[in-house]
Amino acid sequence: MTEKGVFVQILVKKIMTTYSVIIPTWNEEETIGDCINSIRTANQDAEILLSDGGSWDKTIRIAKELNCKVISSPKGRGIQSNVGASCASGSILLFLHGDTLLPPDAFEIIDKQFEDQSVQIGTFRISFDHNHWLLNFYAWFTQFDFIFSRFGDQCIIVRRRFFDNLGGFPKWKLFEDVDFLRKARRVTKIHSLPAKVKTSARRFLKNGILRQQIQNGWLILLYFLGFGGNRLYLKYEKIEALQQGTSLIVFARYPRQGKVKTRLASTIGNLLAAEFYRICCEHIFAICRKLKPEMTINLFYADDEDT
Repeated sequence: MTEKGVFVQILVKKIMTTYSVIIPTWNEEETIGDCINSIRTANQDAEILLSDGGSWDKTIRIAKELNCKVISSPKGRGIQSNVGASCASGSILLFLHGDTLLPPDAFEIIDKQFEDQSVQIGTFRISFDHNHWLLNFYAWFTQFDFIFSRFGDQCIIVRRRFFDNLGGFPKWKLFEDVDFLRKARRVTKIHSLPAKVKTSARRFLKNGILRQQIQNGWLILLYFLGFGGNRLYLKYEKIEALQQGTSLIVFARYPRQGKVKTRLASTIGNLLAAEFYRICCEHIFAICRKLKPEMTINLFYADDEDT
Protein backbone atom coordinates (compact mmCIF):
# COMPACT_ATOMS: atom_id res chain seq x y z
CA MET A 1 0.00 0.00 0.00
CA THR A 2 1.28 3.47 -0.84
CA GLU A 3 2.06 6.09 1.79
CA LYS A 4 -1.03 8.02 0.66
CA GLY A 5 -3.18 4.90 1.03
CA VAL A 6 -1.93 4.30 4.58
CA PHE A 7 -2.67 7.93 5.48
CA VAL A 8 -6.22 7.66 4.08
CA GLN A 9 -6.81 4.41 5.98
CA ILE A 10 -5.69 6.00 9.27
CA LEU A 11 -7.85 9.05 8.59
CA VAL A 12 -10.92 6.89 7.91
CA LYS A 13 -10.37 4.99 11.16
CA LYS A 14 -10.13 8.29 13.07
CA ILE A 15 -13.36 9.55 11.54
CA MET A 16 -15.20 6.29 12.22
CA THR A 17 -14.03 6.15 15.85
CA THR A 18 -16.06 8.50 17.99
CA TYR A 19 -16.13 8.64 21.76
CA SER A 20 -19.00 9.09 24.21
CA VAL A 21 -18.22 9.51 27.91
CA ILE A 22 -21.14 8.54 30.17
CA ILE A 23 -21.06 9.76 33.77
CA PRO A 24 -23.74 8.39 36.13
CA THR A 25 -24.18 10.98 38.88
CA TRP A 26 -26.00 11.68 42.09
CA ASN A 27 -25.02 14.76 44.11
CA GLU A 28 -21.44 15.14 42.82
CA GLU A 29 -21.15 18.93 42.95
CA GLU A 30 -17.75 18.77 44.68
CA THR A 31 -16.07 16.67 41.98
CA ILE A 32 -18.08 16.80 38.74
CA GLY A 33 -16.46 19.99 37.42
CA ASP A 34 -12.94 18.54 37.67
CA CYS A 35 -14.16 15.27 36.15
CA ILE A 36 -15.63 17.02 33.09
CA ASN A 37 -12.57 19.26 32.69
CA SER A 38 -10.29 16.21 32.72
CA ILE A 39 -12.27 14.79 29.78
CA ARG A 40 -12.11 18.07 27.86
CA THR A 41 -8.38 18.34 28.48
CA ALA A 42 -7.89 14.86 27.06
CA ASN A 43 -10.27 15.26 24.10
CA GLN A 44 -12.20 18.38 23.15
CA ASP A 45 -14.41 16.46 20.72
CA ALA A 46 -15.59 13.63 22.96
CA GLU A 47 -19.32 13.59 23.64
CA ILE A 48 -20.04 13.95 27.37
CA LEU A 49 -23.36 12.75 28.78
CA LEU A 50 -24.36 13.16 32.40
CA SER A 51 -26.91 10.50 33.35
CA ASP A 52 -28.28 11.93 36.58
CA GLY A 53 -30.28 9.99 39.13
CA GLY A 54 -32.03 12.96 40.74
CA SER A 55 -29.31 15.21 42.16
CA TRP A 56 -30.61 18.01 44.33
CA ASP A 57 -27.28 19.81 44.71
CA LYS A 58 -25.44 21.82 42.00
CA THR A 59 -24.34 18.81 39.92
CA ILE A 60 -26.72 19.45 37.03
CA ARG A 61 -26.11 23.19 37.03
CA ILE A 62 -22.33 22.72 36.86
CA ALA A 63 -22.65 20.18 34.03
CA LYS A 64 -24.88 22.49 31.98
CA GLU A 65 -22.53 25.42 32.53
CA LEU A 66 -19.75 23.21 31.09
CA ASN A 67 -21.94 22.42 28.05
CA CYS A 68 -22.57 18.78 28.87
CA LYS A 69 -25.71 16.94 27.85
CA VAL A 70 -27.75 16.08 30.96
CA ILE A 71 -30.12 13.10 30.91
CA SER A 72 -32.60 12.32 33.69
CA SER A 73 -32.70 8.71 34.84
CA PRO A 74 -34.10 6.63 37.69
CA LYS A 75 -31.47 6.35 40.42
CA GLY A 76 -29.13 3.39 40.27
CA ARG A 77 -25.72 3.31 38.60
CA GLY A 78 -26.55 0.35 36.35
CA ILE A 79 -29.79 1.92 35.12
CA GLN A 80 -28.17 5.35 34.76
CA SER A 81 -25.28 3.93 32.73
CA ASN A 82 -27.66 2.13 30.38
CA VAL A 83 -29.81 5.25 29.93
CA GLY A 84 -26.70 7.27 29.12
CA ALA A 85 -25.51 4.64 26.63
CA SER A 86 -28.90 4.65 24.89
CA CYS A 87 -28.47 8.38 24.20
CA ALA A 88 -24.80 8.18 23.19
CA SER A 89 -23.62 8.45 19.59
CA GLY A 90 -20.06 7.20 19.97
CA SER A 91 -18.67 3.95 18.60
CA ILE A 92 -16.59 3.58 21.77
CA LEU A 93 -18.19 4.21 25.17
CA LEU A 94 -16.39 5.29 28.33
CA PHE A 95 -18.20 4.82 31.65
CA LEU A 96 -16.61 7.22 34.11
CA HIS A 97 -17.54 7.92 37.72
CA GLY A 98 -18.18 11.53 38.70
CA ASP A 99 -15.33 11.56 41.24
CA THR A 100 -12.70 10.19 38.84
CA LEU A 101 -10.29 12.08 36.56
CA LEU A 102 -8.96 10.86 33.22
CA PRO A 103 -5.22 11.18 32.50
CA PRO A 104 -4.37 13.91 29.94
CA ASP A 105 -3.26 11.35 27.33
CA ALA A 106 -6.26 9.05 27.89
CA PHE A 107 -7.60 9.11 24.35
CA GLU A 108 -4.19 8.72 22.72
CA ILE A 109 -3.77 5.54 24.75
CA ILE A 110 -7.28 4.34 23.88
CA ASP A 111 -6.67 5.08 20.18
CA LYS A 112 -3.53 2.99 20.20
CA GLN A 113 -5.09 0.13 22.16
CA PHE A 114 -8.29 -0.05 20.10
CA GLU A 115 -6.50 0.08 16.75
CA ASP A 116 -6.51 -3.68 17.18
CA GLN A 117 -10.07 -4.62 16.18
CA SER A 118 -9.95 -7.68 18.44
CA VAL A 119 -9.81 -5.42 21.51
CA GLN A 120 -13.36 -5.03 22.78
CA ILE A 121 -13.05 -3.73 26.32
CA GLY A 122 -10.50 -2.36 28.75
CA THR A 123 -9.99 -0.32 31.89
CA PHE A 124 -7.34 2.04 33.14
CA ARG A 125 -5.36 1.35 36.26
CA ILE A 126 -6.17 3.41 39.31
CA SER A 127 -4.59 5.90 41.66
CA PHE A 128 -6.11 7.73 44.59
CA ASP A 129 -6.12 11.44 45.38
CA HIS A 130 -4.74 10.66 48.84
CA ASN A 131 -1.27 9.23 49.40
CA HIS A 132 -1.33 6.28 51.78
CA TRP A 133 0.69 3.08 51.54
CA LEU A 134 -2.39 0.88 51.91
CA LEU A 135 -4.28 2.73 49.16
CA ASN A 136 -1.19 2.54 46.96
CA PHE A 137 -1.08 -1.21 47.62
CA TYR A 138 -4.72 -1.60 46.56
CA ALA A 139 -4.08 0.48 43.46
CA TRP A 140 -1.10 -1.65 42.44
CA PHE A 141 -3.37 -4.68 41.99
CA THR A 142 -5.53 -2.93 39.40
CA GLN A 143 -3.04 -3.77 36.66
CA PHE A 144 -4.20 -7.39 36.93
CA ASP A 145 -7.48 -8.78 35.66
CA PHE A 146 -9.52 -10.66 38.22
CA ILE A 147 -12.77 -9.93 40.02
CA PHE A 148 -11.10 -8.33 43.06
CA SER A 149 -9.12 -5.83 40.99
CA ARG A 150 -11.42 -4.47 38.26
CA PHE A 151 -14.19 -2.00 39.06
CA GLY A 152 -16.10 0.84 37.43
CA ASP A 153 -14.05 3.54 39.11
CA GLN A 154 -11.17 2.56 36.80
CA CYS A 155 -13.24 3.78 33.81
CA ILE A 156 -14.68 1.04 31.62
CA ILE A 157 -13.94 1.54 27.90
CA VAL A 158 -15.96 -0.67 25.58
CA ARG A 159 -16.94 -0.86 21.93
CA ARG A 160 -20.58 0.07 21.48
CA ARG A 161 -21.45 -3.10 19.55
CA PHE A 162 -19.88 -5.33 22.21
CA PHE A 163 -21.69 -3.42 24.98
CA ASP A 164 -25.02 -3.94 23.20
CA ASN A 165 -24.29 -7.62 22.58
CA LEU A 166 -23.70 -8.13 26.31
CA GLY A 167 -27.04 -6.46 27.07
CA GLY A 168 -25.51 -3.53 28.94
CA PHE A 169 -25.23 -3.30 32.70
CA PRO A 170 -27.60 -5.14 35.03
CA LYS A 171 -30.20 -2.76 36.48
CA TRP A 172 -28.49 -2.70 39.84
CA LYS A 173 -27.56 0.08 42.23
CA LEU A 174 -24.34 -1.65 43.27
CA PHE A 175 -21.93 -4.17 41.71
CA GLU A 176 -23.31 -3.49 38.25
CA ASP A 177 -19.70 -2.94 37.17
CA VAL A 178 -18.47 -6.20 38.69
CA ASP A 179 -21.23 -8.19 37.00
CA PHE A 180 -20.77 -6.49 33.63
CA LEU A 181 -17.01 -7.11 33.66
CA ARG A 182 -17.62 -10.69 34.70
CA LYS A 183 -19.89 -11.23 31.69
CA ALA A 184 -17.33 -9.61 29.40
CA ARG A 185 -14.51 -11.73 30.82
CA ARG A 186 -16.33 -14.91 29.80
CA VAL A 187 -16.03 -14.04 26.10
CA THR A 188 -12.96 -11.83 25.71
CA LYS A 189 -9.91 -10.42 27.43
CA ILE A 190 -10.30 -7.26 29.48
CA HIS A 191 -7.26 -5.16 28.64
CA SER A 192 -5.38 -3.05 31.17
CA LEU A 193 -4.50 0.30 29.62
CA PRO A 194 -1.05 1.60 30.62
CA ALA A 195 -2.18 4.75 32.42
CA LYS A 196 -3.93 5.65 35.65
CA VAL A 197 -7.14 7.48 36.40
CA LYS A 198 -7.24 9.40 39.67
CA THR A 199 -10.23 8.67 41.86
CA SER A 200 -11.45 10.02 45.18
CA ALA A 201 -10.44 8.23 48.38
CA ARG A 202 -13.20 10.00 50.33
CA ARG A 203 -15.07 6.82 51.28
CA PHE A 204 -11.88 5.14 52.52
CA LEU A 205 -10.96 8.21 54.56
CA LYS A 206 -14.47 8.55 55.93
CA ASN A 207 -14.95 4.93 57.00
CA GLY A 208 -11.34 3.93 57.61
CA ILE A 209 -9.09 2.54 54.87
CA LEU A 210 -8.83 -1.01 56.23
CA ARG A 211 -12.44 -1.15 57.39
CA GLN A 212 -13.70 -0.01 54.00
CA GLN A 213 -11.64 -2.64 52.19
CA ILE A 214 -12.91 -5.38 54.53
CA GLN A 215 -16.45 -4.20 53.82
CA ASN A 216 -15.75 -4.33 50.07
CA GLY A 217 -14.40 -7.87 50.41
CA TRP A 218 -17.46 -8.95 52.39
CA LEU A 219 -19.79 -7.60 49.70
CA ILE A 220 -17.82 -9.41 46.97
CA LEU A 221 -18.19 -12.64 48.95
CA LEU A 222 -21.95 -12.11 49.16
CA TYR A 223 -21.99 -11.48 45.40
CA PHE A 224 -20.32 -14.85 44.85
CA LEU A 225 -22.96 -16.42 47.09
CA GLY A 226 -25.65 -15.21 44.71
CA PHE A 227 -26.70 -11.85 46.13
CA GLY A 228 -27.81 -9.47 43.38
CA GLY A 229 -26.67 -5.87 43.24
CA ASN A 230 -29.87 -4.39 44.69
CA ARG A 231 -29.77 -6.72 47.71
CA LEU A 232 -26.12 -5.84 48.17
CA TYR A 233 -27.00 -2.15 47.96
CA LEU A 234 -29.46 -2.51 50.85
CA LYS A 235 -26.80 -4.21 52.97
CA TYR A 236 -24.28 -1.53 51.97
CA GLU A 237 -26.67 1.24 52.98
CA LYS A 238 -27.33 -0.49 56.31
CA ILE A 239 -23.59 -0.73 57.01
CA GLU A 240 -23.17 2.94 56.07
CA ALA A 241 -25.99 3.94 58.39
CA LEU A 242 -24.50 1.98 61.29
CA GLN A 243 -21.09 3.57 60.70
CA GLN A 244 -22.48 7.07 60.45
CA GLY A 245 -24.82 6.75 63.40
CA THR A 246 -26.93 9.87 62.90
CA SER A 247 -29.48 10.64 60.21
CA LEU A 248 -31.35 13.80 59.30
CA ILE A 249 -34.59 13.54 57.32
CA VAL A 250 -35.77 16.55 55.31
CA PHE A 251 -39.26 16.68 53.78
CA ALA A 252 -39.93 19.10 50.93
CA ARG A 253 -42.20 19.83 48.00
CA TYR A 254 -41.42 21.37 44.65
CA PRO A 255 -42.20 25.14 45.02
CA ARG A 256 -45.10 25.21 42.59
CA GLN A 257 -47.64 28.02 42.85
CA GLY A 258 -50.83 26.94 44.57
CA LYS A 259 -49.22 23.77 45.99
CA VAL A 260 -47.13 25.15 48.86
CA LYS A 261 -47.85 27.56 51.72
CA THR A 262 -51.51 27.71 50.72
CA ARG A 263 -52.66 29.43 53.92
CA LEU A 264 -49.97 32.09 53.51
CA ALA A 265 -50.93 32.39 49.83
CA SER A 266 -54.45 33.43 50.82
CA THR A 267 -52.97 36.70 52.08
CA ILE A 268 -49.90 37.35 49.89
CA GLY A 269 -50.78 35.39 46.73
CA ASN A 270 -49.58 32.12 45.22
CA LEU A 271 -46.50 33.59 43.50
CA LEU A 272 -44.99 35.19 46.62
CA ALA A 273 -45.89 32.18 48.76
CA ALA A 274 -44.12 29.80 46.37
CA GLU A 275 -41.07 32.07 46.21
CA PHE A 276 -40.96 32.29 50.02
CA TYR A 277 -41.09 28.48 50.23
CA ARG A 278 -38.28 28.14 47.67
CA ILE A 279 -36.03 30.52 49.61
CA CYS A 280 -36.73 28.64 52.85
CA CYS A 281 -35.86 25.30 51.22
CA GLU A 282 -32.61 26.60 49.77
CA HIS A 283 -31.66 28.00 53.16
CA ILE A 284 -32.32 24.64 54.85
CA PHE A 285 -30.34 22.76 52.20
CA ALA A 286 -27.41 25.16 52.64
CA ILE A 287 -27.41 24.48 56.38
CA CYS A 288 -27.54 20.72 55.76
CA ARG A 289 -24.41 20.90 53.60
CA LYS A 290 -22.51 22.43 56.53
CA LEU A 291 -23.37 19.62 58.95
CA LYS A 292 -20.82 17.05 60.07
CA PRO A 293 -19.84 14.73 57.17
CA GLU A 294 -20.60 11.60 59.23
CA MET A 295 -24.29 12.53 59.37
CA THR A 296 -26.59 10.91 56.81
CA ILE A 297 -28.99 13.38 55.16
CA ASN A 298 -32.12 11.96 53.55
CA LEU A 299 -34.36 14.12 51.37
CA PHE A 300 -37.95 13.03 50.75
CA TYR A 301 -39.71 15.17 48.18
CA ALA A 302 -42.95 15.31 46.20
CA ASP A 303 -43.55 16.28 42.55
CA ASP A 304 -40.38 14.50 41.48
CA GLU A 305 -41.11 14.95 37.78
CA ASP A 306 -40.27 18.64 38.20
CA THR A 307 -36.96 18.22 40.06
